[in-house]
Amino acid sequence: MDQDDIEAAHRDGRSRNLKDYYYLFLRRLWLLPVTLLAGLGVAYYVVSASPDEYTSVATIEVERQSNGGAEIGDSEELRMGGQSVISTVVQKLQMGDLFRSVAERPDVRSLDAIIPKSKNWTPWVEKEAESEEAASVEQVTSIVQQSIGVAARDATNLIDIVVTHSDPEAAQAIAIGLLSEYHRMQRDIAAGKTSDAVDYIKTETESIMEEVERARDALNTYKQLLTLKEDIRGVETSIAVLEKKYLPRWPELVEQVELLSILQRRFLEEYDRVLRRSPSEKEFWQGKESVELAGLEGNERIQFLLTLVEGRADILENNLANRQAFLNNRINISAEGEFAQDFETQEFAITNRPQLPTAPSGPDRLQMMTMGGVGGLALGAGLILLLGFLDSSVRRVDELESVSNLSVLGAIPSSKDADVRQLSDGEQRKKRADFAPALVTSHSQRAASLEAEAIRSLRVSLSYLGDMEDRKTFLVSSSNPGEGKSWVSANIAAAFALQGDKTVLVDMDLRRPVQHQMWGIGRDVKGISEFLSQGSKLSEVTHETEVENLSIIPSGAPTPNPAELLGVRKVQDFFKQLRDNYDRVIIDSAPIIVVSDSLHIARFAQTVVLVYFMGKTPIKALMRSIKILESNKTRPAGVIANRLPPTNNAGKYGYYYGYYGPGGQSDYYSQKMD
Repeated sequence: MDQDDIEAAHRDGRSRNLKDYYYLFLRRLWLLPVTLLAGLGVAYYVVSASPDEYTSVATIEVERQSNGGAEIGDSEELRMGGQSVISTVVQKLQMGDLFRSVAERPDVRSLDAIIPKSKNWTPWVEKEAESEEAASVEQVTSIVQQSIGVAARDATNLIDIVVTHSDPEAAQAIAIGLLSEYHRMQRDIAAGKTSDAVDYIKTETESIMEEVERARDALNTYKQLLTLKEDIRGVETSIAVLEKKYLPRWPELVEQVELLSILQRRFLEEYDRVLRRSPSEKEFWQGKESVELAGLEGNERIQFLLTLVEGRADILENNLANRQAFLNNRINISAEGEFAQDFETQEFAITNRPQLPTAPSGPDRLQMMTMGGVGGLALGAGLILLLGFLDSSVRRVDELESVSNLSVLGAIPSSKDADVRQLSDGEQRKKRADFAPALVTSHSQRAASLEAEAIRSLRVSLSYLGDMEDRKTFLVSSSNPGEGKSWVSANIAAAFALQGDKTVLVDMDLRRPVQHQMWGIGRDVKGISEFLSQGSKLSEVTHETEVENLSIIPSGAPTPNPAELLGVRKVQDFFKQLRDNYDRVIIDSAPIIVVSDSLHIARFAQTVVLVYFMGKTPIKALMRSIKILESNKTRPAGVIANRLPPTNNAGKYGYYYGYYGPGGQSDYYSQKMD
């Protein structure tokens, strides 16, 4: 398999459906209660740290009354039903100047609790007494602004003013102060204070009129230049037409050329006059002369000037139009302002006076706890989906076959009983004391378990790979430690022995061996190390087990250089003796990616199989192992899907056979049998 084939298989096999994500979600479902409790905990902490809040509410009705200066009855009341007018009142009630006026009131500034209580993020620590210094106007203004909320009721002239503060008296005082200051502001407006705004608009209008006149004068200075430009363009067009028909000395052509020269000379003279008449335009063109016109002479300079003059005239014309439109707008506003002075500005009637709160209105503890719980659940769901997207492992047998381009020889389900035995190397030394390797023995309580059935199915798969003479030695390895290769090796060996094959299990993982612990053999007994380094005989390093027809060759004494030891020529002789003396040879070798030990012995094994930890090992690790073996001229015969996640299919065998899809193990066997 070359790299392109591997990548193609990886792309084809990594497509996941909703069912895959459903199982991914179920696998990490424990995250939901964890994040739920975390969200509730954070919400409870925030609620505990938050001080009580008190709310004082006032309601006003907006209305307008007429003055005698208007042509309306003196007692007629004009109700403002327009939404824009109500919105204007709402905005006025939220002006910074009004907030400052409230903050400057003695009855507001003198309150001891005008500065609201802050959140106590460390309730277990006793707080120091706060300073009794009077708050500044700026501080109180900011507090007033943060405390006030103003909202208009739909389809009415009513506006609600809601003041929220940690002190009930402060909430009521701020609400009363806002109404009083707004009423004073309205009374001042009624007394004629709006005249300043009208005067300002008039002054601004006069200034704009002067700008319009200056813009018009500047544009008029270019009228003669624009006329000459049009004449020059017309003569140039005539010359171009005549040059196509006649020779250069044709009288009419000569006349047009002379006319063009005269017009260009007049254009330059008029250009100089423009610079002399208009200082502002002179400043503009001096900038052009120093940058864009620098170095240009004769006709080239004239042509560039024609383009610049046209562009400048367009800019001035647009500027004049804009200023004229703005002037018209200001004139209309000024007229409306003078008419509005005959009327009293907006007034209001208080329909609900602010009361002193007697009970806290917040924080809403139930809402905060609910939000914390929902947020925790959302976080948990997001984490589960994120981990699912980032998970590069596979969980289905058909997906494993598609990605690896290898046949799945067996699928061993995951269960609590099996998980205790398939531990990482560090955990094996602590928890392997009760390990019973003869998982499929007839007297074992687990002989009818799903794992036992899976091991027997794996034995059949290995037997169908070829003739017995050509498939005696099986090297079992994995990509990384902790994928269960030693457990699988031990049970495969026991399965072959139980069907009557003379079998030997060889622990050639010299760096982290575990078979001697599984079978209750001490590390001090002779093993493969003594055979290769000290010349011990095969019979001296072979030990019988409690399983009939099954022997084991442990790793032996620790060796400082396992790779060099496995690279000696005696390894080939070792494999030859094993094939001559046993029907089946099962080799438990070191992981492929971690060390190179397995590469030295893989070429002597007739069959190499890889154990893959379903749903845990990154698929790239498996692909890397296959590539390493193929670069060593060793093609794996297949892969063993270990610790396959369960399904919800009915029946005992639905535990893991439900994971087989098209091209899976069942199809593979049917093709072999046919």
